[in-house]
Amino acid sequence: PIIARMSPEMMEAQSKYSEKLQEDAIFENNWLPYLEHLVEQGVMYASMGVSFKDWVDVVLLARRYFVRMLQKNYADNAQMILECTQGMNHLTDIALYAIGESYVIEEKKKVEQKRREYTHLLEIKNIQLIDFCNIVSHNLRAPLANLMMLIDFIEETEDEQEKAEVFSKIKPVINHLSEIFNELVESVQIRQDTEVRSTVLDFEKFLKKISLGFDAQIKSYGAQIEMDFSEAPTIEYPPKYLDSILTNLLSNALKHRSEDRKP
Repeated sequence: PIIARMSPEMMEAQSKYSEKLQEDAIFENNWLPYLEHLVEQGVMYASMGVSFKDWVDVVLLARRYFVRMLQKNYADNAQMILECTQGMNHLTDIALYAIGESYVIEEKKKVEQKRREYTHLLEIKNIQLIDFCNIVSHNLRAPLANLMMLIDFIEETEDEQEKAEVFSKIKPVINHLSEIFNELVESVQIRQDTEVRSTVLDFEKFLKKISLGFDAQIKSYGAQIEMDFSEAPTIEYPPKYLDSILTNLLSNALKHRSEDRKP
C-alpha cells in the first residue's frame, strides 16, 4: 500500500536519500537526521491514511530481504551473518520506534482536532438550550396569562353577550399558542443544526399576530397599540427570535405601564 502511493521517480529519490542518511547513521554515528527523516515519513504517510501495519510489513519485508542476501553472500562465515543480523534487528527496532512515534504524533493531532470539534459543538448546544429556555419562559407566559384573564372574565360576567365576545377572543389566543408550540417543536427537531434559519418576515403582520395573545390584557388596561413600519416593513430574521423580541417588548410595555395614563 505504501509503495502503490509512490511514483517510480519518487521511490528512487526517496530510496537514495534514505540510504545516505542510513549510511551516515551507521558509519558516522550521525543518527539524528536519519531518525528525523523516519518521523517525517511516518507523519506524511499517516496523514495519507497509510496504517502503521503497512509500515511494519515494509520494514519486516526489507529485513527478510537483507537477511537472505547476507546468508547467500556469507554462507561460509556464520559469525558475519550473526553480527549483521543483530545489527539489522537493531536497525529495524529503531526504524519501527521512530515511525511509531510519528504515528503517535499524528494521532494526537487527530484527537486534539476531535476535541476542538466536540467543544465547539457543545458550545452551540449550550447556546441553543439557553435560547430554547428563553423562548419557553417568555413566549408562552404572556399568551397563557392572557388566556387566564379571558377565562376569569367569563367566570365573572353574567352578561351572555360579553361571554360570547370573550369566547371569540379565546380561539386566536389558542392559535397563537399552537404556533409558538410548533416553533418550539421545530427548534428541537433542528437542534443538530449549527446555524439558525432566517426568513423574510412582515413586521406589521407579525406584531398583529402577537397582539392577539395579549388581547385580554390590552382590553383590561385600555391600552392602544400603534405601529408604523413604513420605513422598514420587512426583515430577514429567524421567526422564533423575532417572536421572542416582540413578545418581550409588548409584555414589558403592558407590565410596566404608567398608572397615571392609559398605555
